[in-house]
Amino acid sequence: MESTNGRACQGRIFGKCAAIQPVRDAVGGSIVNVSSIFGVICSPSSTAYHAAKGANRTFTKAAAVEYAPERIRVNALHPGFAQTPLTTEMFDKPQVKDWVLQRIPMGRIGTADDLVPGMVFLSADKSRYMTGSELVSGGGVTAQ
Repeated sequence: MESTNGRACQGRIFGKCAAIQPVRDAVGGSIVNVSSIFGVICSPSSTAYHAAKGANRTFTKAAAVEYAPERIRVNALHPGFAQTPLTTEMFDKPQVKDWVLQRIPMGRIGTADDLVPGMVFLSADKSRYMTGSELVSGGGVTAQ
């Protein structure tokens, strides 16, 4: 499989190579990678998670530069703590929920409804001059 610059795809880059073709066929468009506030800041645990989200952050910027000539925009959404089916069990533990809430200036855990508008914005024509950008939706956690 080939990438845009003619180099063979290797390792986990297969996902990028497979995903880019439909956007290329549409003669441009938008890709939004989902990272995390922990791609921007760190906490005292989960080192591998932070490394992965940091890599997602710089991958987004590299892909933005690579695909900009093809009118393909690549941006990242960095959600904060959010209640989802994957986090329900974790946030049901009072000690975990209290620890999280103490770190959110807005005083509440986010929801999917809090994150969707950012995703829609980064995907829409309203952000047509944005590429390699990051949108943080984390209740103020990264502002501290």
